[in-house]
Amino acid sequence: MPEPKKPDKDSTLSKITENTTIIPGDGPQRHELHIIGLAVAIIEGQNKGTEFPITFNRMTIGRKNTDIILDDPLISRKHAEIEVLGRGYYFVKDLASSNGTLVNGVLITNQRVHPFDKIQVGGTVMTIIEK
Repeated sequence: MPEPKKPDKDSTLSKITENTTIIPGDGPQRHELHIIGLAVAIIEGQNKGTEFPITFNRMTIGRKNTDIILDDPLISRKHAEIEVLGRGYYFVKDLASSNGTLVNGVLITNQRVHPFDKIQVGGTVMTIIEK
């Protein structure tokens, strides 16, 4: 009996189920996303009320030269990264920042997050929203 053919990584994004093991950082390289209404909303801090559309599968957060630039002196230049593996499959990774990244008050290195989880970098708190 022939071995089952392994699907390539790009085609599996649309077939993720609850029983799928997801390895963040092991997905495809950075590419444009086509998920309408996906955004990061700032809920506390100097940029409160601002929304940043998530337009790529990997987006960096920081003070300079990142996808999401925030006015917060407690944030590193490149502080954290949001990775999207598909709708509902979001991860936040700390990029060896000086002050760390928290999810719902817990210091993390790489963590799966859900819409409305509180992601804190420096004095800024944000959440992922699906419109």
